[in-house]
Amino acid sequence: MLCVEDIDLADLALALEDHSDEHGWTIDADSGAIQTHFGPPDGGVAIEPLPVAVGYGDMEDFVAYVRDVQARDLLERAIVGRGAFRRFKDALGQYPELRRAWFAFHDARGERRAIEWLVEHELVGADGAADAIAARSDPEPGDLPGLLDGHGLAHRVALDLRRIYRRRLRCVLLVGAWARGEAHPESPVELVVVLEDFTDRWAEKRRMERALWRHSVRNGAVVTALPLLADEIPVLSRAALDEGVRAVEGRAPEIADGDAPAIARRLELARRELDTAAALIAAERPEAALSHAYRAALLAAEATLIAAGEPAVTPSGVIAAFGHQTVVEDGLAPEHARALRRLYEDRTTADHALTDVPPREATDALAAAAAIVEACSAWLAAAPR
Repeated sequence: MLCVEDIDLADLALALEDHSDEHGWTIDADSGAIQTHFGPPDGGVAIEPLPVAVGYGDMEDFVAYVRDVQARDLLERAIVGRGAFRRFKDALGQYPELRRAWFAFHDARGERRAIEWLVEHELVGADGAADAIAARSDPEPGDLPGLLDGHGLAHRVALDLRRIYRRRLRCVLLVGAWARGEAHPESPVELVVVLEDFTDRWAEKRRMERALWRHSVRNGAVVTALPLLADEIPVLSRAALDEGVRAVEGRAPEIADGDAPAIARRLELARRELDTAAALIAAERPEAALSHAYRAALLAAEATLIAAGEPAVTPSGVIAAFGHQTVVEDGLAPEHARALRRLYEDRTTADHALTDVPPREATDALAAAAAIVEACSAWLAAAPR
């Protein structure tokens, strides 16, 4: 058996990425020497390259950490289609700090794969290899310029929350885009903080505020936290809990099956939003009324999607899925899908202050939202459970 320290892991990593048709690579099982050959190999263990998808995955993972919007956009476009590796390296040339970060990231992964290859081919022992792999973990994105590790940040925040709450803290859950593996570095780091007991949610939010602000500033990120009791967690919906939650401190509580609490909560909030919109119309505040009417309709649509087992994450995702799942497939009138899309568009126009909202538009928006809420409520009442 060879020792990991006796092998040039950088050369082995290079060989595992080399798909050249002109030469090949071998490793001497006795000395660990790695050599290239341009004809038939003269002894040694042949080193076959890993699939191209492995290297492509490294690029994808690295780009996901890049925080600079312009750089990330350039790199994302570079890795699409043929010639991705060359375009990626050319694009990195415009960002020297990111280029250095990429080499550190890529070298760590390449050497880990080299060690795993050696174990697979029984050239080194598994015990020594495990230590060598552990010593070559991916560099912490926080230590590399322009990168953000949402999971690591969530863990550091959770440790501070443990110091604040001690035994009252049951667990900290990472939710949202980072938990689903869909985050850009600009995505907020969203936490659910499950406490043993509390009576004032807003007081607990203020108690956490200093720690959340400190980590946000240090990392150039936005960290949010929602304090919940364990029996309040089902309002997140079972699908969301299954697909987009990671425990970063403590153990996540067991949640009973069923989405009834999440559905009921959304319908309750939808009706509150309708009442708020009506009050704002009476107060001659049509812009705010339109926004609350849209929110009511969106909540009702979310409830139907949860019941249908097709929850969506973003508002645009809810609108698209509502149009397909509950209207096309499940019999709600198409007018409700059209109305929800229109409410979304009108709310966006109003929020951007592109034009004042006429009072009649706010009144029409409230009527459309109320119709959506009632239609969804009726559909949910009739839907099999």
